[in-house]
Amino acid sequence: MTAQKTWTAGDVLTAADMNSYARGGQEMGYILATSNTGDGSSITFAAATDVTGLTLTFTAISSRVYEMEAFTNVVSSVSDDHLLVSITDSSNVVQKSAFGTIAKNGQSQAVICKARVTGISGSVTYKVRILRNAGTGFPQVLGTGTFASYFTIKDVGAA
Repeated sequence: MTAQKTWTAGDVLTAADMNSYARGGQEMGYILATSNTGDGSSITFAAATDVTGLTLTFTAISSRVYEMEAFTNVVSSVSDDHLLVSITDSSNVVQKSAFGTIAKNGQSQAVICKARVTGISGSVTYKVRILRNAGTGFPQVLGTGTFASYFTIKDVGAA
């Protein structure tokens, strides 16, 4: 990131100055899940699956850094299921993943996954996916009520 300029009285603010600074975490997109992913009784997520509603598309600038954050509440029908929550691009290329382990049947586990990307441009899509990495249960990503999941993307500054 470009070092911040030391300003003195009479300095002129230029477009180049503005492009070199963080934009205060300008939100490029935010989405709150409005339904659950999985039914908790028959879907195993043995293959990575998109989390319902947690997909964002925005227009990126190649010289910027974007921070993505996925917050999910996961639950399973059995204890000790290991769940992998990932942020991927539209081609399912994983940007970052985070693990969650269900400690007790029916007890939710919060999983937070963050990724930073740069060098992307134009209209881009990122999404949140889930995979049961180990275990025998039927996981579910909660998307409603007080245990809702979300996905947000912010511009955090110059590359």
